[in-house]
Amino acid sequence: MEGKRLGWVDLAKAMAFVAVVWGHTFPVGSRIRPIIYSFHMPFFFVIAGYTFSRKPMGRMAASSAKRLLLPYTLMYIAGSIPDLLIWTQSGRMGELIALAQSFVYVAGDNHDIPSVGATWFLVALFVARVVFNALLHIFERRKLPLPAQGIACAAVAGAGHLIGGVLGIWLPLAADIGLVGCFFLWCGHALRASGSMERADKPVHILVSLGVWIAEISTGMPERVQAVSMLGRAYLFLPLAFAGAISASFLLMKACFVIEGLLSSAPGRALFQRILSGGTYIGRSCMRLYLIHCLDFHFAWSAVSIPLLGSTALTASLARTTFDILVLLLFELIG
Repeated sequence: MEGKRLGWVDLAKAMAFVAVVWGHTFPVGSRIRPIIYSFHMPFFFVIAGYTFSRKPMGRMAASSAKRLLLPYTLMYIAGSIPDLLIWTQSGRMGELIALAQSFVYVAGDNHDIPSVGATWFLVALFVARVVFNALLHIFERRKLPLPAQGIACAAVAGAGHLIGGVLGIWLPLAADIGLVGCFFLWCGHALRASGSMERADKPVHILVSLGVWIAEISTGMPERVQAVSMLGRAYLFLPLAFAGAISASFLLMKACFVIEGLLSSAPGRALFQRILSGGTYIGRSCMRLYLIHCLDFHFAWSAVSIPLLGSTALTASLARTTFDILVLLLFELIG
């Protein structure tokens, strides 16, 4: 599955990327932020699970390290060069040690070690992929049915949340988040295995999924706080938070599947094909765009103003998304 690109999956990745950018741009306390944070990071894991293919453990670890840990390392080194030069010349070894600890812990340790920012996702996804791959090998040997696999992955996620969310022990490499991510990977894997995207769902399935998602959002809407924070290891009501994030992921993936079908067969096909190609391009470039986004935090996006729209969170979100895409296009043009 990983070797075959699916247009609607790329559309879903594009949607996930836009959700991340907008979630990082809309301020705390806005009405939009709880909606985005109800699904956006689990959505990435679910999509990754849909395209996941079991591999030999060494091959999986090597390929995932190249795709995820190497970019994380390079970005961390590049971002740390100014501090390294200053601290090395001044002999401030304490700061150098703290920098190394931050690199290892990735998402902080819930005490004094700071988070590395949005790049935490790369390392957590690496851990999730390796652990989930190992679980699939175990499932294959034991011939476990899909529901039993889900229970096992839920137990792994529960262990991760117990360690990081309940006990407050934030592990190196954001491993506790990675364990939680295993369950979302399995959800995507189960959607593919069950043929849920291709199957015509009964309206009641869509309505129930929508109802669960709305219920999850509503838990955080009164105070306008997020129901799901994978980085913060915080969930307002864990069962509903997980169910809502999975329901939202299913609905958005289903929508992308339907949209691709409609645009591919619609009258005036050339125009719709261009729209579809633009969306799938963003999806294909999702990881590179995410890396660019990790670097754009140094700009004051809240100060951006667009004619007719003014300076709003929506303006800033549109400008930030456009900026990231233009930077990608510039890199591709130069390369």
